[in-house]
Amino acid sequence: MRKLRTREHIIEDLGFNYIERQILKGGHIMHRYGHGDYGMDGEIITFNSKGEIDVMNIKFQLKSTDKIKLSKDGHHINFDLSK
Repeated sequence: MRKLRTREHIIEDLGFNYIERQILKGGHIMHRYGHGDYGMDGEIITFNSKGEIDVMNIKFQLKSTDKIKLSKDGHHINFDLSK
């Protein structure tokens, strides 16, 4: 059976693309981990104002959707966040 590229795969890649663009615009870099469904999806490496690498990196798990819930005023995105 051939592998399929689903709508979920496209949404995930678009999510990474958006996040990485924001990170790069801030002067930092992102490493994307392998395509797994568990654990961390990537890591952000930050730099100080002199361009020196910061001591701590930020690991993250990305969740993407094409069904955004907007606030009543339409200016904010509402989402559930669990720890």
